[in-house]
Amino acid sequence: MKHHLALLLASTFVTTSALAAEKTSAPDGQKLHDAKCLGCHKTEVYTRADHRVQSLQALSHQVENCMKGPAEANWNAAETKAVVDYLNTKFYRF
Repeated sequence: MKHHLALLLASTFVTTSALAAEKTSAPDGQKLHDAKCLGCHKTEVYTRADHRVQSLQALSHQVENCMKGPAEANWNAAETKAVVDYLNTKFYRF
């Protein structure tokens, strides 16, 4: 009986830990980007020769401007950072 109780408690702990880790995992910047940003423009705006974003700070500022304007994204700080990180890794590389 003690063995079964210990096994039950251990499995409950593992399940709870896995659920907690899942809730705190980093947001997916690409999914957030695709859901909001691609409704206004395609990714070509990031790679055109005359793009306005010239630094990581400018990229963050542009994402925040789009969130408040056309994208109407209610992203929290972690989600915003995930989108900026995605754009920087995929397109800008600052």
